[in-house]
Amino acid sequence: MEARPRSPGPAVYFAKDICIATCKIEEFWPSLARETGAGVLEIIAQATAEEGVSAVLDLEFANDSLFCEWAYVIDLDDEAFEVFAGAKSKDKTSSKRFDEIGGRRDTVPALVKSFSFTELPTTEDEFIGILNRALEGLDI
Repeated sequence: MEARPRSPGPAVYFAKDICIATCKIEEFWPSLARETGAGVLEIIAQATAEEGVSAVLDLEFANDSLFCEWAYVIDLDDEAFEVFAGAKSKDKTSSKRFDEIGGRRDTVPALVKSFSFTELPTTEDEFIGILNRALEGLDI
């Protein structure tokens, strides 16, 4: 394992060019940090061609019922913002969004709420209130 210091900051160790960092991921790749949550939307909005957004395409993460607590989909074709949570078997979900991800018996996040772009909440409190009311009726 070879240490390659990043400046300024702590050393980052690479094993076969995969970072197993001693630093906090949110310092270098905030778009990949769990704590960023919906804050990734601001990161995307501030991105430029020169300063892009780090991303990992790992669709099977949707099948990880332990670690995939929430999923958000921005559907530009249907002009919708969808919020998913928890895990349900594919045959018991109201959305087919994740049907092609993973195996037939894998779980997928359940649709909590779909917002058209024209009806997006305008405040965080409104957004959380709508989601809390939607979660009351779900068995997830």
